[in-house]
Amino acid sequence: VVACLPPIAVPPLLALGLSAFLVMTFVCINISGKQMFVSLMFGILDVFFREFVARNQFKVPLEGTPVIFVCAPHANQFLDPFVVMCGVGRSDVSFLTAANSMRKRFVGALARLLQSIPVERGQDLAFSGTGRVWLSPEDGRTLLGRGTRFTEQLKPKDAVAWRGVTAQVESVLSDEKLTLQEAAPPPTGEWSEYKIQPRVDQ
Repeated sequence: VVACLPPIAVPPLLALGLSAFLVMTFVCINISGKQMFVSLMFGILDVFFREFVARNQFKVPLEGTPVIFVCAPHANQFLDPFVVMCGVGRSDVSFLTAANSMRKRFVGALARLLQSIPVERGQDLAFSGTGRVWLSPEDGRTLLGRGTRFTEQLKPKDAVAWRGVTAQVESVLSDEKLTLQEAAPPPTGEWSEYKIQPRVDQ
């Protein structure tokens, strides 16, 4: 059935608006937000990349088949997901995303739209430790504290960062002494502030 609104005294502008409303209603009901956004990004990739070639794409399982893609390293966390989608010929891909990014308003909204999987990272949960630390030069593995509370704030496998050095904790001996899993570079300067990166058990 074909309906033509102007012959029945409906103004052209109103007819255009009603048509647009019906089209948008159909799109919202039948096409997901993820599909629309991915299609938009694919169009942008076609504009900005002169040529896009993926080899052996036929080896990728069909859409809907569970599969894990391991892609590393990547240069742009916002563009690379869509490049991967183009390369594998599938739009049902969900990407691992830093939970810290998921908590941001704009980036988080896009990540949730793409059904991304949040992953918590220790560096995103880092906080300043109490007191100051200094690395013992005797073995390079004993971290001494002054006014610190190691037994309260640290546990084995947490990481400690100070003066550009990051090391993992092997054991906490007291509030002002702990051992590192590996020897760190020789200390330079005086006692310094430090940050604690909790170990995240995924």
